[in-house]
Amino acid sequence: MKSEHDSPSECQTRLMELINAGWMTQAISVACEFDLPDRLSSGPCTVPELAGAAGVDADALRRLLRALVTLEVCEEVELGRFSIGPLGRLLCRNHEQGLRQWALLNGGPLWLRWGALSEKVRTGNRVDDSGISAERFRQLETDNQEAELFHGAMAELSRRLGNSLLEVLTVPREALVVDVGGGSGHLLASVLCRHPDARGVLLDLPHAIARAPSVLRHLGVERRCALKEGCFFEHVPPAGDLYLLKSVLHDWDDQHAAQILSHCTQAMKPDAQLVLIERLLPERVGTTPDHRAVVRSDLNMLVGLAGRERTLAEYRALLTQAGLGLKEVQTLAGGFSLLRAGLE
Repeated sequence: MKSEHDSPSECQTRLMELINAGWMTQAISVACEFDLPDRLSSGPCTVPELAGAAGVDADALRRLLRALVTLEVCEEVELGRFSIGPLGRLLCRNHEQGLRQWALLNGGPLWLRWGALSEKVRTGNRVDDSGISAERFRQLETDNQEAELFHGAMAELSRRLGNSLLEVLTVPREALVVDVGGGSGHLLASVLCRHPDARGVLLDLPHAIARAPSVLRHLGVERRCALKEGCFFEHVPPAGDLYLLKSVLHDWDDQHAAQILSHCTQAMKPDAQLVLIERLLPERVGTTPDHRAVVRSDLNMLVGLAGRERTLAEYRALLTQAGLGLKEVQTLAGGFSLLRAGLE
């Protein structure tokens, strides 16, 4: 945290760390690429043992492991012998609170897109950039590797919400819950688990829906959930009691976001509720970790899609334009907020 009493040399040290921070993204991503956290989770390994198992150069691996020690991904229990660190456990496959896919996504596809930041700041999102978001999602239809990373990372972010969403989400008895753009269904499945009398409909594109059956089966809710392949710019399943949109609107510019909400409005029954789960951009940002996280996400939308993070006032305006009134705002875990709306 910045202090007005910091000396010039202390400010320079902090600034140097920020400038150089990109190495951490790559070191963590490469650790996941070679499954180092999983290999170390079964017990300490020497560098030659680990290099042989991972199929990498021993000297280069030793240098990477030393870097990962400083990040608490691993620990050097004795000279040349490494074990899993406290943060490394969250990078193992199938960890319930893991972030392995998010690390790989940021070290791979998203890393390349950040190189466009200079040009984006120079030109902004032009009118002809409005199709970028659609094009990015169409690419996932043919790029199975990136699609796996993307949907895995989105599931990890949904799990970060934990019980904070389920504890505040009001679901009517025997409700039909429609998850609009719900990806592989992790969020909807968790809601159905919490409410055994509820039914669900999951709407998304084919590359996302294809991953949903295994998720729904794993959580035992597949018989209460229908899968609908489709695009929310064309239609939204009607007659739902509760419509969920998590991290959907921030992918799109205002025109497309309003169109999505308009389709929801047309599909909703008079007493239905719509719930947005998004990060809220403060009217004025400070230096807190939460503020850094949301502005980072906003820039990520700038370089990778045609979307943006929005303030509460901007979301309220979008909802009003679609004939919806904002009823409630609640803070969730992971930097997210719940915005509950209903028909005006």
